[in-house]
Amino acid sequence: MSRLVGIVVVLYNAFDDLEICMRSISKQTYSNYKIIIVDNASTDGSGKKAQAAYSNDARVILNSDNLGYPGAVNVGIREVKKMGCDYLFLLNEDMKLEDECLNALMTAAEKHPEAGAFGSLIYYMDTPKEIWAFGGSVALPTCTCNHFGEEALDRTVDSVLEVDYLPGTSVMYRTAIFEKTGPLDEELFMYWDDPDICFRIKKAGYKNLAVKNSVSYHKVGARQGHFNQVTTYYPMRSLLIFASKHLTPLQKIFFYPYSVFFLIKKLSAIVLGKLIKNRRLAAVRFRLTIAAYVDFWLGRRGRRELS
Repeated sequence: MSRLVGIVVVLYNAFDDLEICMRSISKQTYSNYKIIIVDNASTDGSGKKAQAAYSNDARVILNSDNLGYPGAVNVGIREVKKMGCDYLFLLNEDMKLEDECLNALMTAAEKHPEAGAFGSLIYYMDTPKEIWAFGGSVALPTCTCNHFGEEALDRTVDSVLEVDYLPGTSVMYRTAIFEKTGPLDEELFMYWDDPDICFRIKKAGYKNLAVKNSVSYHKVGARQGHFNQVTTYYPMRSLLIFASKHLTPLQKIFFYPYSVFFLIKKLSAIVLGKLIKNRRLAAVRFRLTIAAYVDFWLGRRGRRELS
């Protein structure tokens, strides 16, 4: 009997993207799955639309508050466990899957019991021959995070590649792995949650594998390319939280002075760069960057009201 997969789709203000994602899920050649849509308190009615459109095909959960990405995923984890699923396939709502995407992940999972997480080969949706990510690396002690691209395909063995981490946009976990790692870290709220869980998987003695035959497409830039407070504050604070969890004491001796240098460099870029043309915008970014650093040291975690 084939293993049961719980497909968890996290939704926030993007019902049109969800429709594309759901159509691609319906075409999967691997058919033993259940779908859970977790709406993270959308403000544009996306959750209600999903409930109306997909209640017959999926379990639709409407969060009353925005729990952050890790919090929304944890809602999905709990639901998948209740359903008795062997695997959890996590997707952003702005993903499109090739028909063999899930089947390739399952083939790799059954063949590699030493691994706890399996990620897709992800292309840009707008430029579908260009790779967005095939897993990635995190260089320590600087915590420099990089996606792997075309060059990594040649390093695969039996169509898989061991990596430091797998982007949470299209990744499958063994449900049992969360008994060893715990759920995603809601203190992060946004960003660095996928390297964090993958590092915990490695610490538990399992591998993270990127799977070349599992192909998906990501609508990168749907909410990027313009300034917003979230993408200024959370990446900096989450980076510092990640480092505090995963660096050795010796590595931290290097990292924390380096992080001050990185902070100064970032602030200088804000003041001296293109944003100098918009002083108000530069001032907001400057303040939020400082706030992220200060909040980390003051132990402020989870969601923060940004204004």
